[in-house]
Amino acid sequence: MAYERDLFKKDDLNPLQERLLISIIVQQREEKQQKEEDDLEKLIMIHRPDVWQKMQEERLEAEEMGFDEIVTQIPQSSVELIEMDSLFNESFEGLDFSLLGDEE
Repeated sequence: MAYERDLFKKDDLNPLQERLLISIIVQQREEKQQKEEDDLEKLIMIHRPDVWQKMQEERLEAEEMGFDEIVTQIPQSSVELIEMDSLFNESFEGLDFSLLGDEE
């Protein structure tokens, strides 16, 4: 959507604004993907209850093994991005893992 509106081609966007815009686009795509997965699961539940039951058993096994606790997130605001950047800089002092890309 942002590419269609040429938002990334504007000269007034700084790297932080670009990253926030990209994170919003990714978040919207993840939400869309989650909705499609939920719709598919509903169809499976209706038309193939045996397969749906197997999926539920596998999901329960994954929860018991702790795989359901793996979470990936993107920063929800510029404040979170700056906090993450400083956290990475402190954690990996001496190595360049800067998220913001220090431009001098």
